[in-house]
Amino acid sequence: MIPAYRDLLALASLMLTYPDDALCEARADVAAGLARLPSSRPARLLSGFAAWWASVDPADLRLDYVDSFDHHRQSALYVTYTEHGDDRTRGQALFELRRLYRDAGFEPTPDELPDFLPIVCQFVALAPSRAGREALAMAAPCVKSVSQVLAGRGSNYQAVLAAIGCIIEKGGRA
Repeated sequence: MIPAYRDLLALASLMLTYPDDALCEARADVAAGLARLPSSRPARLLSGFAAWWASVDPADLRLDYVDSFDHHRQSALYVTYTEHGDDRTRGQALFELRRLYRDAGFEPTPDELPDFLPIVCQFVALAPSRAGREALAMAAPCVKSVSQVLAGRGSNYQAVLAAIGCIIEKGGRA
């Protein structure tokens, strides 16, 4: 995994997190960090999103986030949900993801499922390359599906999913 992609995934993780007060206050710093990265298609997609994201009123941003991800199952940001839904096979997929994290020495936050896409992106940004590529492969169906749904709705968040999708397509390599 090239370092710039790791950085892009770390920033995408923040952009896909619920915009609470602390994140809203840090948006300009996130956008500035993005501006320092080398130009690439994923960086351009995230930069376009960041320009909107950093300028929107926090209350409107929260409403847009909830409308984009919380009211529609088709755009839920849970990697295993896309493939398994509420089926019991999802439990096995969650177990495998937790094992991948544990084997790489990563401990996700206990207040969120380990397949929440921002957590997966955070893991990939920090993990050894092989483990990161494995996590990206697990995330690929979700990223593709949610990106398509968001594109159909004209959501600004589609750019973030498209950027992650570009990194997945390249396998984390330039």
